[in-house]
Amino acid sequence: MRNELLLQCLITGDYMKKYLLAALCSATFLAPQIANAATVVKQFDFSNGGTSVASGSFSYDDSNLGILSYADLINFSLTIDDTYDLAFVGALPAASSYIYFGYDTSSNEFVPGYVTGYDNTFNADGGYSGVLAGTNGTSGFFFDPLAGQADPAGSGFAGTFAEYGPYRLGEYDTLTIGAAVPEPATWAFMIFGFGAIGGAMRRKRKTNVKVSYA
Repeated sequence: MRNELLLQCLITGDYMKKYLLAALCSATFLAPQIANAATVVKQFDFSNGGTSVASGSFSYDDSNLGILSYADLINFSLTIDDTYDLAFVGALPAASSYIYFGYDTSSNEFVPGYVTGYDNTFNADGGYSGVLAGTNGTSGFFFDPLAGQADPAGSGFAGTFAEYGPYRLGEYDTLTIGAAVPEPATWAFMIFGFGAIGGAMRRKRKTNVKVSYA
């Protein structure tokens, strides 16, 4: 199919058809590359009283559906006072850290999970409910669910978060997750398509005027 389109682009005698077929040919070759790089990018923000207290972003392949974990992500970034990424989370010792990411692709929200980690004086088994966590107790972060969300560990905390190293405790009342942001390759493909159509329309408007003298 692609070879036939390319051949038509080369042999057609009509310039307009050639121009449009060239755009179609390019689209045909570029489409598989974009389909293979279908990355969804999400921005999120924790705020309290309308003021942002923490924000970040994450990305994943759109073939991943359901509740995603850190392992399903391509990129992750969170900024409170310090900034954290997948490399930071991946370096935490799993056996003695609170590590949790639970994003539901169908409902576009962080869902609370039962997060286990090091023992503490508040919970004998070290389990807490969290919507986002990555800490070993000396560095990192932990966000409790909002009031009204599930509390699978029965820890009783809602709308609070902590950042460690140095320790900081804060509150939030709103968690916003934005709409998907197209990846750069998708933007490039869209711009190319609009440019091709616009160019074709401009050329179509041009007409040849013949002047004859008696």
